[in-house]
Amino acid sequence: MSNELEKIKHLDNRINETISLSKNISLPGKFKEVLSRLKTLSADLLEDISLKIRGRENTHSDIEEIMKNCNLQTKYGDFINPFNLSIKDFRPELFAHSLSRELRFWKQTDLSVAEHSINMANLFPDNQELAQWAMFHEIFEAYTHDLATPFKKALPEYKVAENKALATFAETLGLQKEMPYEVHLADKRMMITEALKYMPNKEYWLQLGHDIGMKEFGFPLEPYDLSILKDTPLDKNEAELSFSKKWIELQLPTSDLLNEFISQNDTSSASKDLRELLNAENTTQDLEQLT
Repeated sequence: MSNELEKIKHLDNRINETISLSKNISLPGKFKEVLSRLKTLSADLLEDISLKIRGRENTHSDIEEIMKNCNLQTKYGDFINPFNLSIKDFRPELFAHSLSRELRFWKQTDLSVAEHSINMANLFPDNQELAQWAMFHEIFEAYTHDLATPFKKALPEYKVAENKALATFAETLGLQKEMPYEVHLADKRMMITEALKYMPNKEYWLQLGHDIGMKEFGFPLEPYDLSILKDTPLDKNEAELSFSKKWIELQLPTSDLLNEFISQNDTSSASKDLRELLNAENTTQDLEQLT
C-alpha cells in the first residue's frame, strides 16, 4: 500500500509541475481541462489511499491491543489469554471437556474434535511421539473454536497464536516444536476422509483433496478407508471419556504432573525433566485426574 501511495504522490507532483508550466505558455483549453481533471483524480486517489493506510494501521493497533488484553475464564476459574498461552494454562481435563463439545466442519457434523484427535492418534500405533503429536494437535481449539480453514486464512493472528501454543506444549514434552510432516499430512487426509463419511457432496471433497494435496504436498490426498470411522460419532460424554483414556494411554501428562513440573522447574528449563516425571515409577497417572 505504501508503494502505491508513493506512485500516486509522484504522479501528483508531475501533474502540478505540468500545470505550473502551462501557465506560462499558450495551451488549448481542452488540454488544460484534462490537466485539471487529472489533478482532481490524483488528489482523490491520494486521500483514498492515505485513509486506507491510516485505517489499516489503526486496525493493527486495535488487534494488538485486543490480543494483549484478551482475558478469558475457563470452567475451572482460571483466566487465560489464548494469544499468549504458557505451560500453566494447559489443563488436559479442559482439553477433554472442550474438544468433546466442539464439532468438526464448523458444527455441520456430529463428529467432535476430541474424537477426531483420537482417530488421528490411532493412525500411529507404532510411533508414540507421532501419536502424541496427533493427539494434542487440536488443543488450541479447546480455548477457541474449530474454525474453518478459510476463516483461519483471514485471521493470521489466530494461526500465529495456535502455532505458538502447540510449540510450547510440544517443547514441554521434549518433542519437536513444529507439527511433524507425517501428522500434518495425516490431518489433511483425515479431513477428507471424515468429510466423505459425514458430509454431503463427495465429489467436492475428492476434488478438494486433490487440490490441497497438489498445493501442499505435491501429490493428491488419498482418503483413508472409511471403516476407520464410526458410523455414528461418539456423543459428547463418550468423547470426553474416550479422549481422557487415550491421553493416559499415550502417557501424556495430567494437570497434576504439569503442575509438579512447573513447581520444580523454571518454565524455560530443559523439558527432559517432565519426560523423567512421566517415566518415573512413582508417577502412575490416574484417569480420574482427567474426568
